[in-house]
Amino acid sequence: MKHRDISLFTVPLVFTALIILAAWLLFGQISRFESSYRTQAIRDIKIETKLLTQIIFPMLENNLLEEAQQYIQKFSDEHLRITLIDSNGNVLADTSEPNEILDNHLDRPEIQDALQKNPKVNFRYSSSLNQYLIYYAESFQTHHPQRTWILRVAVVGQEIEKIIIIARQNILFALLFGAALVALLILYIIFRIRTPLVKLQESANRIACGDLEAQIPIPSAGIIKELAITIRNMKEQLKEQIDQVRAEKNERELLFNSMSEAVLLVGSDGEVVSRNKAAENLFSIPSSTSQFNINRGGSPELIRLIHKAFSENSTIEQEIEIPSSLIEKHLFIKGRLLEKEGRTWLLLAIADLTNLRKLESFRIDFIANVSHEIKTPLSSILSAVESLEDGALSKPEISARFLQILSQQAKRLNFLVQDILSLAALERRQVSDEKCLLPTQIDSVILSAINLCSEQATKASIELKLIQNESLLVRCDPDLLEQAIVNLISNAIRYSGSPTIEIALSRQSSQALISVRDYGIGISGEHIPRIFERFYRVHKERSRQLGGTGLGLAIVKHIVQLHGGTVTLESTPRQGCLFKILLPLYQP
Repeated sequence: MKHRDISLFTVPLVFTALIILAAWLLFGQISRFESSYRTQAIRDIKIETKLLTQIIFPMLENNLLEEAQQYIQKFSDEHLRITLIDSNGNVLADTSEPNEILDNHLDRPEIQDALQKNPKVNFRYSSSLNQYLIYYAESFQTHHPQRTWILRVAVVGQEIEKIIIIARQNILFALLFGAALVALLILYIIFRIRTPLVKLQESANRIACGDLEAQIPIPSAGIIKELAITIRNMKEQLKEQIDQVRAEKNERELLFNSMSEAVLLVGSDGEVVSRNKAAENLFSIPSSTSQFNINRGGSPELIRLIHKAFSENSTIEQEIEIPSSLIEKHLFIKGRLLEKEGRTWLLLAIADLTNLRKLESFRIDFIANVSHEIKTPLSSILSAVESLEDGALSKPEISARFLQILSQQAKRLNFLVQDILSLAALERRQVSDEKCLLPTQIDSVILSAINLCSEQATKASIELKLIQNESLLVRCDPDLLEQAIVNLISNAIRYSGSPTIEIALSRQSSQALISVRDYGIGISGEHIPRIFERFYRVHKERSRQLGGTGLGLAIVKHIVQLHGGTVTLESTPRQGCLFKILLPLYQP
């Protein structure tokens, strides 16, 4: 039995013990009363017998039997039964029955005891009176005449026995009534207290295990009802508070994981106990991995900084470089020690500056390239101007040549500025929400681009072939798309050395494919990954001589990206180049 059940059933158990103890005490009292009553009755009957013997003896000694009989009859209304018997067992007088109807009493136990001078009290059933009596007899002898007489006295014991039996029955009834009350109390405890408590405990255990949807059983009545209602209200309040805490936790985790900076909480042993998504991406930690040690997954420089923070009990703030197989990473580390649950932890915030440093490198390279590209035509222009100022104007042949140089370099400088401005405009439109792209049949755009390049191709003795031109609908800016195609055809005319350039427009799945193919010198594989970079040239001197700015293919790439497409190059040296533009088809 559980401790709870022992506590619940203590009252009925105590009540049962008290009832049993009271019944035992009452039965004991009755037994003592019965014993005391019998002892008193025996003493009284002996005294009565002796007194009557002393009174009757003179009468019988004087041969006054009738007087003795009459005297005995006087006690007929008393509670005593007095019988005078001779030595032969004949009844000579009796207070309860006529002598004539009474049989011989010689065989009665009390008579035999008296004749043997060993009188004893007997408690037996009287067949003549049909009830229990207490008998006592004494014998005595008279001299005149010479005879032996027996005087027997009996006391009726049935009434007191009835009282004792009734008392015992009442005690037994009280015991049964008490047992019934205890049984009812136990049933009440079981069905009104214990069973609801067990159900309440089961529900509370489910709630403690995290099942906040567990129903709290509410008894229809009883002392547990208020307790169950209180626990139900507590559960609802707990559920509301947990939902609020969970919502706040989810909000914090959302903010935590939305941070671009990697955040880690690191112990002195290098074990990471908390991290965000940015940290998992930075250190390539699978989301399913619960444990991660920075000593096994971090760079030596980062590990050194962490050990320094713990050993010197100081904050850290430093930019480090981490070698990588793809690209060197630049990280800015900020760390601060804090106390949590009696332990010292290091809170690390790591900003990935790789893209920023890459952009800075691009900016520096771009400025250097622009400066270099501008420097050459400016130098030529300045040299020509100085020559003209030094007297070349007076010589028509020389001045004409310098004026031609001025014109060529000014045009080259103008083309460079226009391409830079076009590239800047494209970049602005890429980050803008309004790209102004309209559904357009781009087969007409292909034809327009070919017409614009036809004169240049004729001068270079190159044939432009339109081998396929399907009518496809694309969301685009027609002028920009035309500029991209013109740049590809123009580059092929200038640099490929191919006698033929093929242009095609076809459907490829849910995309429009624009291809420009030449059969010229081609491009080797090491140049292909960088071919769309700004100012990147495969043959720098040849490109400058032909008037290229180095921005044409970069402009093509940005135009295609603006339209949500991709541009690729396939090339093999001495077999030509194939430029492909893929644009998503418009779905009305």
